[in-house]
Amino acid sequence: MEMTAETFLKFCKRRFGTSNPQRSDNPVWEWMVRRGGNPFIARESLGLEDDHFESEGPDFGYGPNLPDWCFDRFGMTRTRMPDGRIICIAGQHEDSYDPDFCIYNDVIVLTPNGNEAWVTLDTGKVEIYTYPLEDFTPTDHHATTRVGDSIYIIGNWGYPDHRKPGTTPVHRLDTETYRIDRVHTTGEHPGWIRNHHASYEPTNNAIIVRGSSDIRLAHGSDDRSTSSWRLKLETHRWIRVKESEPQTLYNVRWSISEPNVYPPSLTREVVAPSTLPFEWIELGPLEEGDERFQLDICGVRVEVCDAVGVYTVRVEGPIPERDLRNYVQEIADRLFELTWLGPGGTWKVEGPY
Repeated sequence: MEMTAETFLKFCKRRFGTSNPQRSDNPVWEWMVRRGGNPFIARESLGLEDDHFESEGPDFGYGPNLPDWCFDRFGMTRTRMPDGRIICIAGQHEDSYDPDFCIYNDVIVLTPNGNEAWVTLDTGKVEIYTYPLEDFTPTDHHATTRVGDSIYIIGNWGYPDHRKPGTTPVHRLDTETYRIDRVHTTGEHPGWIRNHHASYEPTNNAIIVRGSSDIRLAHGSDDRSTSSWRLKLETHRWIRVKESEPQTLYNVRWSISEPNVYPPSLTREVVAPSTLPFEWIELGPLEEGDERFQLDICGVRVEVCDAVGVYTVRVEGPIPERDLRNYVQEIADRLFELTWLGPGGTWKVEGPY
């Protein structure tokens, strides 16, 4: 897929939809999804000067100085569907210091070819859907949960003047039509939350939310919560399940007797538990050297990452300690098999903390 500077300048800006949903046929947006990277790199590759903003800042992405649209985002969710689609929802590019800062309210559907994990410049299918501001506000650091043909979108960080502390935004995406509807809820909700995890409970036909940060003031800081909440899907009523749940940390640390030995990279094969039921939490393409995996184990988010010389396993909820200990020891055993540490070299499990 090729791109010219003329086409880029014609179609590069962020736009809201006029219907729910509106299918985009924007060639620049599709190119940005397929090639990856940020708008600065894209403009540079096309020989464009980086002075096309009339003033400093993009007015939070919905004023007159619109940023260039891109797919280089954090706080985006990626939900892998049984038929192979990857449904990517909203997210944020950079922060307010950057002229391309933007919080999005779109849905990007990727269908990779065959056994490929992602779309490329020339393979796979890309669909982009936009929405009116009143139907789906700019959303980032939310959580998504697939329930049948629906994806529930819970929480948001968002622009300061869009926040409504004391409420919890919930939307439902129809994965067949891509329409997004607001879900009106009642009960004791978790607040204006971000960076949380939401998991479906089939036995309760409910979604349980853990590990949230509640923004108390629209322009203020947020408080990390160890509570858990359940959203009943028949009634859309929130219930606080527990006031506080355990937050557990394990370290897997190595000792070596041989010089010039380096620890192995974390992989899915190293991290995947062999006895506990789990699902991968899709993080999308990571930066080079960012060895980090997240899993849903029994409805609890578990993150395994390389913390420079020690691997950490962070657990945000109640999993039996014996099961956790066995799982972390399994990671240590796999790392030992991959590494020659010399006589007496070990991988040691520390914790829980």
